[in-house]
Amino acid sequence: MNIKDAFNTLFGRKPTPRRVILGSSHEPTAIAQTIDAGRLHDILRSAEAGDMSDFFALARDVTAGHGHTLAEFGKRKLAVLAKAQGIAAKDRKDPRQRLIADQLNDHLDSLSTWLPGMVHLLDSTIYPVAVLEKFWKTSDRPGWRFELEELRPVPYRAFDFTLGYLRIRDLDENGAPLGTFHDLDPLRYVVHRGHLLTSTPDTWGGPLRAILFWWLFAVMDRDWWARFLERFGAPFMEGTYDRTDDNSRMLLERAFSAATRLFGIAVPDGASVKIHQANTSQGGDAFEQFHSVANQEISKIILGQTLSAQGQNLGLGGGQAAIQGDVRDDIRVFDALLLGATVRTQIFASLIHLNGWQIESPRITWGGELEINAEMLKSLREAGLDFTDEAIETISKQTGIELVRATSPAQPAQPTPPLGQLSALASPPPGDPLADRSSRARAATDRLASSAAVTLSEDLGRMLRPLATLVGEATSLSDLEARLKAAIPSLDYNQAASVAEGVLVSSSANAAQGFREA
Repeated sequence: MNIKDAFNTLFGRKPTPRRVILGSSHEPTAIAQTIDAGRLHDILRSAEAGDMSDFFALARDVTAGHGHTLAEFGKRKLAVLAKAQGIAAKDRKDPRQRLIADQLNDHLDSLSTWLPGMVHLLDSTIYPVAVLEKFWKTSDRPGWRFELEELRPVPYRAFDFTLGYLRIRDLDENGAPLGTFHDLDPLRYVVHRGHLLTSTPDTWGGPLRAILFWWLFAVMDRDWWARFLERFGAPFMEGTYDRTDDNSRMLLERAFSAATRLFGIAVPDGASVKIHQANTSQGGDAFEQFHSVANQEISKIILGQTLSAQGQNLGLGGGQAAIQGDVRDDIRVFDALLLGATVRTQIFASLIHLNGWQIESPRITWGGELEINAEMLKSLREAGLDFTDEAIETISKQTGIELVRATSPAQPAQPTPPLGQLSALASPPPGDPLADRSSRARAATDRLASSAAVTLSEDLGRMLRPLATLVGEATSLSDLEARLKAAIPSLDYNQAASVAEGVLVSSSANAAQGFREA
């Protein structure tokens, strides 16, 4: 079954034939170089009436030809698209939804026009609207009937608002406009409005309307500055002569007129020439400040702040930097949310409908709803929170680094109590009945074993095995110390006491281990 038959079967109609738009030979001519305030107002009035051809032509010239606007517009888009893209099932517990979300990830990764399509949709952060055309093809993926073949930006010259709403002008295969129009089919088009101006129609121009005026001031300022320098910036000459000598006056006039060609003058005897340099510093500062203000206003409209475009002395503390950074982050998150909503409802929903899947549209994010960073992960762990396998997978997608759960580290050995305390634990308090002494001794040896004294006893046993017989022969701790000094004459009193304690600990721990095994 070919794609036309499949559409007939599914929807009882044929798909709209594909239109090929080649090159830019039919783009409107540039008009920015001849614009002035009166012409700009005429363009806005025509746009409000539904004829937006000149408006979009001027918008193209401004966003592509004005360096400051181009740079700020690019920052606005990159703030979203430079983040890692992720697609997640609406219900993550549903294995079918998770499977389709993973397949969508693979499909979009293989679609060469996906990223350019998202770049075009983000035009509408300052443009009033942006439109993509979806082209479909039959799919050989298991469980798929159709998939995207291409996402193609619809040129603004094809927009028509003469009836009060957006229609698309038909174009021939070479991109030339025809005299017919068609409405926007949801299965064929993606329409995105990425700004906050919901109370004004598209024909008012979106946020770009406010940018156009400041752009005009910025470029007019450059023109005015050039005219100012042409008129007042060049040095001028002053000549003096004898008023009764007409011949000297004529020679001086001819010398002045030739000075621009010869870069020098010859004057008659008795005449003199002075050269005066124009003072342009004060006028130049005024033009520079005005141009800076115009660019700052453009930055505010596009990015909500100015610090990313121009360094400013913020004084001690610089608290404005953090505030303006928060504003820019809010704009980035808002752009990502709107773009994600458009993709979910107009691209993913069409895929689900065409393939007959009975699921909810997956969610797509750029950078995640929360920024994943080391400080955040550290804070969560310090708060006693751990991560599930699904959370680790999500973090891996957002960071671009494959993460796995670390193996549980070996539990550190419990610290062994000081030897003096071990001797006290092994010796029952004086005056206790014999039965109580026996039970207390067992409890003491159990506590010794639980604190890793067994390991210690093994190490000490290997070193002190020749002295083990002294323990059974000694009647008291002092007797054991005396026997040790007799066996090892080089030991002083402190060393003998330490060795005696070690021997007692080793013997007690070994006795406890033997008791457990019995």
